[in-house]
Amino acid sequence: MKDNKTYNTVVQNNRTYYIDIARGIALIFLVLGHIVTGNSFLFNWIFSFHMPLFFFLAGMCAKDIKGSFSSYVTKKTNQRLLPYFIITAIGFLICMLIPSYRAVIFDDGWISQLKHCFLFMQPINLYIGQVWFLASLFWAEFYFFIWYKLCHRLPVLLQLFAALLLIPIASNLWRIQPYIPLTGRIPFHMDSACIGAFCYILGFLTKKYNLIEKASKWAYLLIPSACFLNIYFGAFLNGYVNICNLIYGTVSLFLASMIFGIMAVVLFSFVINRCRLLEWYGQHSLPLFASHTLLIYLVREFVYWITGTHYIMMGNVPDNISFLMTGTVLFLFLLVGKGYDLLYKYFHWSKKV
Repeated sequence: MKDNKTYNTVVQNNRTYYIDIARGIALIFLVLGHIVTGNSFLFNWIFSFHMPLFFFLAGMCAKDIKGSFSSYVTKKTNQRLLPYFIITAIGFLICMLIPSYRAVIFDDGWISQLKHCFLFMQPINLYIGQVWFLASLFWAEFYFFIWYKLCHRLPVLLQLFAALLLIPIASNLWRIQPYIPLTGRIPFHMDSACIGAFCYILGFLTKKYNLIEKASKWAYLLIPSACFLNIYFGAFLNGYVNICNLIYGTVSLFLASMIFGIMAVVLFSFVINRCRLLEWYGQHSLPLFASHTLLIYLVREFVYWITGTHYIMMGNVPDNISFLMTGTVLFLFLLVGKGYDLLYKYFHWSKKV
């Protein structure tokens, strides 16, 4: 049994500090990954684990399911899909106010916009495309409900084996996509949610069996080893992956890299013994996640005004400029988070993602 002293250092105000720190680290990688030149070594390394990490951390916050299916779906709709549509609407309104952004939307056409917002659930040219994660997370939690009801009484190895069945499903969904009318892809990001659900279940089991606390005894050996194996199996051997677009490369390499990357970040978050800034980022993960792309392009316009160079995000940004832009966005996060806090006081919004 975990003693009270240890428990109180890990959990305060019903939040687990190292999960918030890991969320903060994930947000930093998210911003940098959406700036740095695509298909570079740094880019491929970030994409090997950063979105699976978000699913994993959401799973670490999951509880044993005790309510009905309808109450569970209602709760997840309010937590995931409602923010998705609110963020999409805000992104659309902001783009309508900026002439250059508005022109691109008109060029896309309304049918294309509606298809991406409601069928693909990944808006284009609204600078909030990252909200696909909320739709995918909704379905990952839907799959988690099924897994939990079928497997939670089984021995842990059988639970893990059942979760692993999601991997061959995820890696073969592309075979049926050409036959799907209208979208050419399984709609609503139900497909990317298969890998998402696997990561979510891993996070749930990790927290349930206190694996991070147990592994922390060997953290100073495990963290560098996990970092090395993440880089070796991921950016070095497997190259570019993207679960949003169902790009996994060699699936076994992707899984190994993903798991080792998650392990390194979460263990590091546990052993650094608090970091208020990263915790604060993690506690404000929803508004920061939602706003980061718009902030990136705002910073890009500022860089253009200063240097006269028009950089293409994930296209031609040098590493040194990428780090400077990332640092600027992280500073702007403070303003966004403070503004969200003011709204939170009046509307009592949830800060969790």
